[in-house]
Amino acid sequence: MMRFRSTGFPLALVVLVGGLMPSEVFGQGSIVAWGYDSDGQVSGLPTGTGFTQVVGGWGHSLALRTDGSIVSWGNDSNGQVSNAPPGTGFNQIATRGAHSLALKADGSIVSWGWDGFGQVSNTPAGTGFIQIAAGGYHSLALRADGSIVSWGADSHGQVSSTPSGIGFVQIAAGSRHTLALFNDGSIRSWGRDDDGQVSNTPTGLGHTQVAGGQKHSLALLADGSIVSWGRDTDGEVSNTPSGTGFTQLAGGDNFSLARHPGGALVSWGSDQFGGVSSTPIGSGFTGIGAGSAHSLAIFSASGCTGSVNNYCLASGNSAGTSAGINWGGPVSLDANSAVLNALGAPPLKFGLFFYGANQTQVFLGEGLLCIGGQVKRLQPLVVTDQAGTASLPLDFTQPPFSTGPFAVTPLSTWNFQFWYRDPLGGPAGFNFSDGLEVTFCP
Repeated sequence: MMRFRSTGFPLALVVLVGGLMPSEVFGQGSIVAWGYDSDGQVSGLPTGTGFTQVVGGWGHSLALRTDGSIVSWGNDSNGQVSNAPPGTGFNQIATRGAHSLALKADGSIVSWGWDGFGQVSNTPAGTGFIQIAAGGYHSLALRADGSIVSWGADSHGQVSSTPSGIGFVQIAAGSRHTLALFNDGSIRSWGRDDDGQVSNTPTGLGHTQVAGGQKHSLALLADGSIVSWGRDTDGEVSNTPSGTGFTQLAGGDNFSLARHPGGALVSWGSDQFGGVSSTPIGSGFTGIGAGSAHSLAIFSASGCTGSVNNYCLASGNSAGTSAGINWGGPVSLDANSAVLNALGAPPLKFGLFFYGANQTQVFLGEGLLCIGGQVKRLQPLVVTDQAGTASLPLDFTQPPFSTGPFAVTPLSTWNFQFWYRDPLGGPAGFNFSDGLEVTFCP
């Protein structure tokens, strides 16, 4: 659990855009894929909309729907497709090699596919996990307290060198190396190091996201700039784009992919199978994933479909979980029937919803402030119930939504978050949910 002291919650804090977590839910959309298509991992993609996350393996792909069901396509030599678990209620998926993982709503993990190193059969039992990641031959999971569990191949210390302790907020894996983001923004790496993918890990604080390629690694800084290290035979490192404002990263075998806040995509590294040159142009992409030699993205439908996208990983609290925020009802201003919901907070505690125009990730209190710049508190204060939930109906015909600097207009995008008291969660006594990005329709 994070430990940051503060005297309270600032109503105005100017910061720059930070990174989104791989565990975010991206909202409704259709899937676009490009790159190597040896087993239909590109051409076999499912049609339709309602997908929230995409990830790629060696020769197969996975997608998560809004109802929590999983779709898999491509190479099935080890049951990567046919053994995908049925049903709904999954909230995260991961793959890299020929095995896959899925995280259920109760925090339990399901694994399937190739099991040559116990990456399936040694999957930990129990609940309480909040994030998963898959390497080429190993897997790992993050608990609510920020501790890490690893299993599978250990030829380069991928498992035995896993750091102990708590306080980690994000995990990622390359082929045979692993990365973890600590709650102070520092990065830990371990595993195979033949190209500096471990030993060249940047020092210092202020990182907000990590991602792994086959033998290279990437990280986002708080201003949305990207740093890369490790193998550079195809420009995986030297061709890393400059500038700020990037919000999500994905690493393939020898290429990488990044997303801008507006949904534009940038790729660099090997272009052997069109992984760079075939990257779709334009904007409106809301999520990305990279396989061995192919890429995937989620695209918002044309016209005003609106969107509701979670971002920014929430930290653990005294209730033994992490608080989330979601949207109830349509995003239509004319319908005017939306409700903000918070869940997973400690019971019977004061809280408030607030919103603003900018995204960030700043450690504050016992968690992450996910909204940068000026924010507006929504009245009234709420009190969580015995289940740790709270709700606030929204009326877009009244201030602050109807007029002034926080007016919500058609096609505008605003970010919402929930602040709550948590005296038992740490010395600061308060924490935050994850963030919620909402694009509104007329």
